[in-house]
Amino acid sequence: MKLSSKVLFLGSGLLLSLVVYWLFGTGGEGVKSKDDVLSGIKVHPELQDSITALLQEPKVIKVVEGAFVAVGFALGNCIMLEGRDHVIIVDTTESVEAAREIYAEFRKITQKPVHSIVYTHHHLDHIFGAKAFVENETSNKVDIWAHKSLKEMSESGMFVGPKAYRGVVHQFGFQLDEHLVSHLRLRIDISRPSIPLLPNKFIEDEETLEIPGLKLKLIHIPGETSDHLAVWIANKGLLLSGDNIYACFPNIYAVRGTPPRNSLTWSEAVRKLRSLEANHLVPSHGLPISGSREIHELLTIYMLGIRYVHDQTVRQINIGLHPDEIAKEMKLPQSLASHPYLRQCYGMTGWSAKGTYEEYVGWFSGDPVELQPLTPRERSERFMRLAGRKVLLAEGWKAAGKKEFQWALEVASFVSRVDPSNGEARAIRLEALRGLAAEQINPTARNFYLTAALDDFRLIDWTVDQTEAIQRMDITLILNLMRFKLKAEETHGLDMTIIIYFIDIEACYRLHIVHSVLEVELVKTEHATHEPEKNNEKSNGKGRSYDAKIITTTKVWREIISKKRSAAMAVVSGDVTVEGGVTILREFFSYFQI
Repeated sequence: MKLSSKVLFLGSGLLLSLVVYWLFGTGGEGVKSKDDVLSGIKVHPELQDSITALLQEPKVIKVVEGAFVAVGFALGNCIMLEGRDHVIIVDTTESVEAAREIYAEFRKITQKPVHSIVYTHHHLDHIFGAKAFVENETSNKVDIWAHKSLKEMSESGMFVGPKAYRGVVHQFGFQLDEHLVSHLRLRIDISRPSIPLLPNKFIEDEETLEIPGLKLKLIHIPGETSDHLAVWIANKGLLLSGDNIYACFPNIYAVRGTPPRNSLTWSEAVRKLRSLEANHLVPSHGLPISGSREIHELLTIYMLGIRYVHDQTVRQINIGLHPDEIAKEMKLPQSLASHPYLRQCYGMTGWSAKGTYEEYVGWFSGDPVELQPLTPRERSERFMRLAGRKVLLAEGWKAAGKKEFQWALEVASFVSRVDPSNGEARAIRLEALRGLAAEQINPTARNFYLTAALDDFRLIDWTVDQTEAIQRMDITLILNLMRFKLKAEETHGLDMTIIIYFIDIEACYRLHIVHSVLEVELVKTEHATHEPEKNNEKSNGKGRSYDAKIITTTKVWREIISKKRSAAMAVVSGDVTVEGGVTILREFFSYFQI
């Protein structure tokens, strides 16, 4: 092994890097476990203090008479509001298991049945536990309330499901061992996604939900999400704020991969919450707060923290600074930064500034070099030609030894993008990712770095079992998701139509590939017959308006999509009938990335 590129810069800070390379640098063959990669990782003291402050033992807190909040059972809280004969549940956590534990604790307080559930917004840590509050309510139907856009927002997130899944695994450290996770862990197995109980009652702006002994006002207050609701019980002075406030700087941009949240809208949401002049505030994360003065001051500080980052970002945009420059210098003044509700233990000011930049002016900073930039791989290839592999690796080791971990990561990545199997580049990346993780005061950033390090050594299991989600997903959505699987580059000049008729729901869909785009359309059931379409502009020469037709049930289709059943065997068994020939059908589906 040649050490010349490293020994030139040998110092105490490089010892671990060299050990890593000697152990794993030949390609990572010596790596057997996650501990081989991440053992000895430290937690920044400020991050540890934040997590200690946020962690709660599972308990039910009585806020006022008839209002109880369960904290510490899961990432999200769950609130029970008691009326004369029934109770109403607000938010249900991310876990049916956790929600069942909460349900049992609530039953120690009252045996009154559940009348309704309210979802403050569509995030999974508020809606996935609902089943626990419905499954035992056999004597009455439980209504579920939400904003009218909840279903649409949930479904739009499925369009980028694979990317979102990778982002969530990184953000929350799902595949980090328990002792490495510097965050409250979600109590849910996201490798087996499901569909939550969907709402059947919807509000647009405001709605009163009243049962004997309890009157709630559901108010649409967009902030963290555009479907966000607050719950106001005026006669108790009790405000349930959902996620429009929590004991961290707000997550105006979620690095797991979401559109930026509008910071002006969010600050106005907090202002609206403040205008209610609550005596008791119950967020959906963290502990309740009582005292009108304390709540007013808290909401004011939170609103101003959001506004500071927004206003100063806009100022720097107009000066002409690059978004990376704005993000690097974005710091709250000490009078705000010192407040416990503005600690950067979830959102970060720099990420929020970049999100605000994106929302106002998009991805282009105005520098013409960014108009048609090289791809990361192209740029790396040119750096390799310019400097050479040996020089880049030497610079990477030097930067790691000087604890310039960001530069070490960037330099090593020039090599690894061109030569992914280069063990020396991987070792430098590992040292840089470990170093960056140890510096973080934000758990999301730390989790991202550590998960990326494991992924470099192929220690992340990206397997997802979508069976349960597919079984409960709307069939129209399932078919529409096929649009994002089309291999457009293979369909130039293609004009092909498949008709699918689901006999169990008597619904007929046309799937049409034209101009390298898949169109999915619900059509009249007459298209399921052998009769040609009237006034049809396309004919395949056989007197019908399609190339092939499938007749089956939604159950069989879901089994095929989830790979629990072979399409060929379904045809053989007669559960799928094909008109137009199996060959055409096979060709059609060959154009999709399955």
